[in-house]
Amino acid sequence: MPVTYLFPTSNASKELSDPDYDLLSSMIDSMDEDVDSWCTSSIACCDNCFDEYSRKWPLAYTRAHGIRYQNTPARLFYASAGRVQGTVTESEFLRLLPYIACPNCGGSLGPNLFAFELPFDPADFEADLERLAELAKTAPFLVLSDEFARRIRDEITAFCLVTEQALPTGEFFRGRDVDASSAASSDFGAPPASKTKEGRYNHAGSPVLYLADTYETCWEECRRPSDPFSIGILEFTKPVKILDLSEPDEMKGVLAPVMYSNLTAAPSEGGGWDRPEYVLTRFVADCARLAGMDGIRYRSTRTGKGTNTMLLKGEAAMDYIRVVRVEKPVAPSRA
Repeated sequence: MPVTYLFPTSNASKELSDPDYDLLSSMIDSMDEDVDSWCTSSIACCDNCFDEYSRKWPLAYTRAHGIRYQNTPARLFYASAGRVQGTVTESEFLRLLPYIACPNCGGSLGPNLFAFELPFDPADFEADLERLAELAKTAPFLVLSDEFARRIRDEITAFCLVTEQALPTGEFFRGRDVDASSAASSDFGAPPASKTKEGRYNHAGSPVLYLADTYETCWEECRRPSDPFSIGILEFTKPVKILDLSEPDEMKGVLAPVMYSNLTAAPSEGGGWDRPEYVLTRFVADCARLAGMDGIRYRSTRTGKGTNTMLLKGEAAMDYIRVVRVEKPVAPSRA
């Protein structure tokens, strides 16, 4: 995993005396070591660019132990940073901190330190991702004309070739707008093509079946619904081939930055027809379908740790999955 090291701001050498600049350099080395020892990570961004960083890499924000949970005020950081304490006093630390550059935007580090480490160097992919995002917005049917999109297709195809058929274990969850007392197993199948709206991994008119890995994930994916609503608990009855994209930290090549980026991991907030955030995920689904996969497993954009499984052959999905029981949901505790 790449490590992002801190460095002085461009004005540090001009405004600091030679002794202070040397002290700053030693403090930076100590900060890098302390952050790495705490969470095997490094400083990712500052207060000024936190929103922009989270927008660009939404999975870094939404996932469990993501960047929103790694926010440490400067004074608290110093109080717990043994190496830094051995290098500078607290007053020296606070005085010199503005002369440390944010690794993301280059500005001065602010009063809060945000630790997170992407499993790739973002600078290697930002231009490609921004170009592809613009193409997906302006001419979505021409996505494959982009060289970066072709690299995504090739890596997905290669990933699919080494994915073996297996029987998913455990329970899966699917929510529907029906009363639990009258719900039937057929209510939890895929909708007919005529009623299938555009989704994260499906085209309009192309039925698929979305399943959550936990009760809470299902509840959040369904936008914390009101009555009438029920949750079906399902289990697989036959082995299937699932393309697992839920652990981007274990991926190489272009798939890791793609799964972290706003091309695939941005939550959908709008209810209209314009869904540019779904263009690339549907492209990924098409690649998986052509490679002979039965479905895709991916991280939920609604919860910090949940995953969803999408079955590509929606109308035939009930041939290898069955409803075990139906429950009237109780809102999960958010404590």
